[in-house]
Amino acid sequence: MMLIERALPEARFIHLIRDGRDAALSRAKRVLKEPTPMHKVAERWRNRIIRAREQGPRLGHYLELRYEDVVLDTESTLRRICEYVDLPWDDAMLHYHERSADRMREMHRDLPPEPGKPLRPAYHRMAAHALTSEPPDPSRLGRWKTEMSPEDRAAFEDAAGDLLAELGYELEGEPVGR
Repeated sequence: MMLIERALPEARFIHLIRDGRDAALSRAKRVLKEPTPMHKVAERWRNRIIRAREQGPRLGHYLELRYEDVVLDTESTLRRICEYVDLPWDDAMLHYHERSADRMREMHRDLPPEPGKPLRPAYHRMAAHALTSEPPDPSRLGRWKTEMSPEDRAAFEDAAGDLLAELGYELEGEPVGR
C-alpha cells in the first residue's frame, strides 16, 4: 500500500476484513490444486490483516470496514464508502446484482497459467463469482460453524484466534497461544 500511495498520493484504501474462517471456506472453492492446510490459510489471513493494519495509520487515506457490515447493513456501509471516496450516492448500487450478468460475460474467458500456477478455466472463474448475481445474503455469514470441520475450525483458531477476537469475531474455543 505504501508504494501505491507514493505513486498515487490521492489513493483511498479500503480494507475490507472478513471473518477468516468464512474467507477460508470461500477460498477453498476457488483453489485448483491440493487444499492448503488450514493452519497455513489462517496464518496467511492473519499476516495480511496485520500487515495492512500496521500500514493503515501511516497512509493518508485508510478506511477499515467489516465484510459483515456490507452484508448486514448494506446501504449505510456503501454510503460511508461513497463518502470516503468522494463519489455521489446512487441507488443502483443496491441493485448491482440485477446487471451482473453483463459484467460476468466480460470475464468469461480462460486465464493463462502464471508461473507455478495452473490455467484458470472460464467455468471455474464464473463459478467463483456466481454470487454476484444475487444481493448480499446474511445466511452466508458464519458458514464456518456448519461447513468447516471441527479440526479445521480448531486449527484456524489456534493460528489466528487472537486476531479473530481482537476484530470482534466469536471464537468457538479459546485460542491456544500465539
